[in-house]
Amino acid sequence: MLQRCYDKKHAFYKNYGEKGIVVCQRWKESFKEFLKDMGPRPKELTIDREDGTKGYEPSNCRWATRKQQCENTKSAKYLTVKMQQQDWANK
Repeated sequence: MLQRCYDKKHAFYKNYGEKGIVVCQRWKESFKEFLKDMGPRPKELTIDREDGTKGYEPSNCRWATRKQQCENTKSAKYLTVKMQQQDWANK
């Protein structure tokens, strides 16, 4: 999280720091404060920003599965399918 936002040599800096994504001051200064807000990382989950245009802060972060994270990107595509109810039930 910190490297993506502040290390210009990090592979993903261009998608975070370069776009103005920052870590709130409390978390940036203290991992203890981060743990107080987020708790320990649950197994198989990673930190996710609910609003991808905002930074890493308690009101915008959650622990999420990879699937949730993929669904929470600008590149996620959703389809609307028109089917008869009976056809849908048979699928």
